[in-house]
Amino acid sequence: PGFKELINRISNNYITGLVTASPLRSLDWIREKIILDNYFQHIISGEETKKNKPHPHPYLEMMTRIRVKPKNTVIIEDSILGLRSALSSGAHVIARNGSVHRENLEIAHRIVDHLDEISLEFIDDLLQEDI
Repeated sequence: PGFKELINRISNNYITGLVTASPLRSLDWIREKIILDNYFQHIISGEETKKNKPHPHPYLEMMTRIRVKPKNTVIIEDSILGLRSALSSGAHVIARNGSVHRENLEIAHRIVDHLDEISLEFIDDLLQEDI
């Protein structure tokens, strides 16, 4: 919930990408079902990279494709494996509360309960922090 509104808020200021550990056939089904390409400028399945999450390679591959450094990247995750992958990539990481106990999300740089909490100012502030 809230991802379409989040993309609408940030897509004019930031490059958007989706990195998923899902197999390509699952990604392709979802991609077609909800037309993900209308929301994300770049999409990668971990199946397309040398190693999948929790290895950082899927995120590092996305950063290479969109030509952005980890220190200029913000990743939103909601799973432990995804958080480990994102943190290992060197990016700023936001954990979305909901599918994992909150105390397990405390490894992230920030935790949000809803994607509505993420504004342009929120992202700008996060990018200014040393990680």
